[in-house]
Amino acid sequence: MKKYILFFLFFSLSLVLFAQEANIPLGTWRTHLPYRNVLSIAFAEDKIYAIAESGIFVFDKSDNTTKILGKSDGLSEAQATQVSYASQSKKLIIAYANGNIDLLYNNSIKNIATIKNTTSLTGDKRTNHIFIRNDLAYLSTGFGVVVLDLLKEEIKETWKNLGTSGTNLSVSACTADNTSFYLATPQGILFANQSLNLQDFNNWQKFGVISNLPQVAAQQIVNFQNTIYASLNGQGIYKLVSNNWIKVNSITDTNFTSLQFIENQIYICSGNKIIIL
Repeated sequence: MKKYILFFLFFSLSLVLFAQEANIPLGTWRTHLPYRNVLSIAFAEDKIYAIAESGIFVFDKSDNTTKILGKSDGLSEAQATQVSYASQSKKLIIAYANGNIDLLYNNSIKNIATIKNTTSLTGDKRTNHIFIRNDLAYLSTGFGVVVLDLLKEEIKETWKNLGTSGTNLSVSACTADNTSFYLATPQGILFANQSLNLQDFNNWQKFGVISNLPQVAAQQIVNFQNTIYASLNGQGIYKLVSNNWIKVNSITDTNFTSLQFIENQIYICSGNKIIIL
């Protein structure tokens, strides 16, 4: 059932919206914004959320209805880029292109504008990916990683300037296993032991040629069943086994837009199709 829901989100929701908009009563107003391209999805207990260009689709699994969330519903911004659901705290995280963050829970919205309002941060504040672990959310951005404490509802710390010699480095995605954090970046895949000071770029290392990983930009990275998987555009999907990267030969695609772990499966978006690993 969830496979059909996922395809419905990616390819059919815009048609539903156009059908709804055709029934606007005479003399009333409704916001018309582009909702065609889906950027990110999140599964909650009874709902599925999908980030589109200018708003959020909400698909209710109990009655198969769809609605839109936007600024008129209390959201802080219009340009959301990523969404993720923290099942432990039951909070929906919505991240925006300008660094702003909304938390949705108990029919309320909590805004966290710390990153948006901080002028000392250099680099793009857009959130590229959200990784949740226990009560912490790790937001990969154009300047590094933002660690969000979901219980205190505040920014715990930022990992920035992780590039060569402490230069600014964009992070596409973040994940972790029992010992280390892993970052997908334009310079490749970085890793660091969790016990170290992760705000210090000196504690981050890059997987080199000796690890059998192509020295190209990494787009996405995810932990699936205690194995780290990464997507490299033009190269394929790789998995980390005993500190060596092995290509997943069953996937012949080389162009990837998303690599996401949902309900015990990996969903790989490639071109106009979805591959389920």
